Amino acid sequence: MLQHDVLHQYLTVFETLQYTAKLVLGDATDKEQYDNVMRVVAQLGLGHAVNTKVGGPEVRGLSGGERRRVSIGIQIVKSPSLLFLDEPTSGLDAHTSAKLVSSLR
Repeated sequence: MLQHDVLHQYLTVFETLQYTAKLVLGDATDKEQYDNVMRVVAQLGLGHAVNTKVGGPEVRGLSGGERRRVSIGIQIVKSPSLLFLDEPTSGLDAHTSAKLVSSLR
């Protein structure tokens, strides 16, 4: 069975991560939330796509690898002490997989 990332197709990368930050980091200031989101964007190499809509069936947007990185970014924004990822590179080409693993390392 294919694995699909469940993301809101009309939000940009920044809006998606900012929304998560506001939900899980409610006690942090707006600046701290913004800084955390931008750190994750830089860490995952999504700076070029920060204002791009995530996209989906009805909206053109990110590539598969970028969408996967946004999904992982949602988890990283939460600042977990441990992160388990089940097949984070499944369905990605070799180049995108290598970039993702490098970002996570």
